[in-house]
Amino acid sequence: MAGIGFELRRILAEDTFTSMVKGYLYSTVISSGPWLMSVLSLAGLGLFSVSFLGFQERQTFASTVVYMYAASLVGTGFWQMLITRYLSDRLYQGEREVLAEAFIPVVLVTMLTQGPIAIAALWGAPLSTAFKVSAAVGFFMISLVWQVMIFLSASRDYFAIVLSFLVGAVVSIVAGLLWGRTHGLLGYLNGFNLGQFCILALLCVKVVREFGVPSRQDWGFLRYIKTYPQLAGIGLAYNLSIWVDKFMFGTMSPYGRLTAERFATYNQYD
Repeated sequence: MAGIGFELRRILAEDTFTSMVKGYLYSTVISSGPWLMSVLSLAGLGLFSVSFLGFQERQTFASTVVYMYAASLVGTGFWQMLITRYLSDRLYQGEREVLAEAFIPVVLVTMLTQGPIAIAALWGAPLSTAFKVSAAVGFFMISLVWQVMIFLSASRDYFAIVLSFLVGAVVSIVAGLLWGRTHGLLGYLNGFNLGQFCILALLCVKVVREFGVPSRQDWGFLRYIKTYPQLAGIGLAYNLSIWVDKFMFGTMSPYGRLTAERFATYNQYD
């Protein structure tokens, strides 16, 4: 990530056992913290929803959320390494202001490029309009979280980042269960999305507090598409490789099935 390399280099330069442990903990927090909190919220929702949601509704929710994460990672994968390389280059040159100046441009580009993916994934699916809108909103928020994390890797307050994900996970579980009991599947998804909104909002506040409000916008990362096209391909291939086995088991296994006539799943493997 853009800044954690510099921080880890400083920590490891101390050349002590404590500094090595601290370095491993920091890198684990940044790379795996979001995943662990997301899995926690999904596990909690799945465990406690049996009493008020039927199997098909739970399957629809789980498949939708899994594909929200898969599509968000694959879609942002094209940009992640390009943005990371651009920010790293600027940070290496001592231009820390880029972390504020490039933030809004990255958010806008992410929203614009993820839009077609959301439309393609949900168009024509036999789901209510409200559910599709909720799924699209959740997809956009998760996509933005991955991008915001690139900027926050240059932060030194990693505890605040983990706390943001923990708060979001708790809100997702509590709101999902409460709204799910009264509003069914849609309330269930809306509750989960509320937790994702909390994560995104807390992280964005952290970016503003850490790096300030920019006086201009920096779109320089777009030039890196031409300068380092291989990074775009690597980022896309990396995230596809994480998910391709799920797609293959869902579509090619005799036990695979389509949820909502759209999302290929294989329960035992998933």
